[in-house]
Amino acid sequence: MAQTLSLQQSQRMALTPELRHAISILQLSTAELTQLINEAIDQNPLLEVSDTSEEATDSFDSDQQLRWEGTASDQEPWERKEHPESLAEHLLRQVGCLSLSDKEKSLLAWLIGSLDDNGFLSAPIERLAEEAKMPAEIRLSDWKAALKLLQSFEPSGIGARDYKESLLIQLNHRRLSMQSDPVICALASQIVQEHLELLAKRSFDKIRPLLGCASKELEEAVRLIAALTPHPASEFSTDSINYVTPEILVRKTGEGWCAELIEASLPKVRLNRIYAEAVTDSCHDQLWKDRLHEASELIKNIEHRRITLLRVTQALVRRQSDFFESGPLCMRPLVLRQIADELELHESTVSRVVSGKYLQCARGVFELKYFFSSQIGDSNEAVSSIAVKNEIARLIASENPSKPLSDAKITELLSERGFSAARRTVAKYRDALGIAPASQRKKIR
Repeated sequence: MAQTLSLQQSQRMALTPELRHAISILQLSTAELTQLINEAIDQNPLLEVSDTSEEATDSFDSDQQLRWEGTASDQEPWERKEHPESLAEHLLRQVGCLSLSDKEKSLLAWLIGSLDDNGFLSAPIERLAEEAKMPAEIRLSDWKAALKLLQSFEPSGIGARDYKESLLIQLNHRRLSMQSDPVICALASQIVQEHLELLAKRSFDKIRPLLGCASKELEEAVRLIAALTPHPASEFSTDSINYVTPEILVRKTGEGWCAELIEASLPKVRLNRIYAEAVTDSCHDQLWKDRLHEASELIKNIEHRRITLLRVTQALVRRQSDFFESGPLCMRPLVLRQIADELELHESTVSRVVSGKYLQCARGVFELKYFFSSQIGDSNEAVSSIAVKNEIARLIASENPSKPLSDAKITELLSERGFSAARRTVAKYRDALGIAPASQRKKIR
C-alpha cells in the first residue's frame, strides 16, 4: 500500500470569535444583555452610556403613557426597600412580645431554628431535645409545652409535624377566634383527621354517609378546608421574583398593527469619542487597540440584535394580527420556519431571537415564542393549538360544577365550534393548562 499526497477542495462554515460573540448577543434576554452592557462599561474605558437613553425614556413615557419602575440599582441606598422579614424573624418578634422566662425563650428559639422551609417541624421533638443539650432540669414536657405555644403563633399552622396536623391547627385557630362556624370547623376537622384521602379523590358520595351530615354542611366544610394553607410559611418564601422588561411595543395605527422598539428597555452604549480618537491616532499599545476592537464589536452586535429583533417581530405581528385584534381564539398556526423563510434567516436565528424576548400590547406582555404554535386540523381548516387550549379553558370555566365536562364531551363541543381535535389531544392540552380531570373537578351536588 503506497502513500500519496492529494489536494481536495471543500467548503465549510467556521465559527469565528466575532460570529460566536454576535450569536451570544442575539440570544441574550433583556436582563442578561443589560447586565452584559453594564459589565462592559465598567471594564472598558472606551465605552460609555449615551445620554439619549434619558430622552428616549421621557419620550416613551409621554407618548405611550406607560410607566416603568426603576430597578433597585437605580435608587439611592437609603431609598431601597429593606430585606423582607424572614419566618424566623417574624416568629422571634412574637416571642419578644410575650412575658416568658429565659428557659421558655431558649426552647422557642431552638424550635424556630429547627423549622423547615414550609414551616414544619420535621424532626421528632425527642430528637430535638436530645440534640439541643439543654440543662438537665429541662424535661420533655417543657419541650412539648414550648411546641404547643409555638403552634399558637402566626402564621397559623406553624410548627406542625405534617400537613394534616397543620390543617388541624388552622381549623382550631379559626374555631377559637370565631372566624368560622364551630360546627363546620368540627366537621372539617373530622374530615381532615379521618377522611383526608377520600377528600383528595373528591369522593364526596363516600364521605357523606360516613359523617352522617347534610350535603350543604359537607360543602361548607370542604370549602373551609380549601381555604386553608398547606404550607404555613409560604408567604415568607425566599424565592426572588424575576421581572421581565418588554423590548417591543405593538400598537394599532391607521395602517394596522405595527411593532416598534422600546428604546428605554436597554441602556444606550457608545464609544467615548475622545478616548477612541486617541487610540486611533497615536496609540501604539496593542492592549488599547484590542479594547477599541472589543467595544466596536459590542456596539455592532447590539445594533444587529436590535434590527433582527424588530424584523422578526414585525413579521410575527403581520401574521398574528388577528390575535392582537380579537384575542387568543384567533391565533393562527405558526412555526419558526415560516418566519425564517420570509426574512431569509436561518431557523436557529429566529429561535434565538424569540427566546427570552417580550412584547407589550393592549392585551398584556407576551414572550415572542408564545405566538408560535403547532397546527390542529388539515391545511384548509387549520387552527392554532393555542386557540384550542384557550377554548378548552373557556369551556371548563363555564361548566356545571356538579357535572364537569369529560374529555370526550369537550372534544364534541370543540367539534361543534369548528375545532377538530382528538380526545387524547384534549387530555394533553388540559394537563398542560394545569386543569384536573373531570372526576377531580366534580363539586358536591
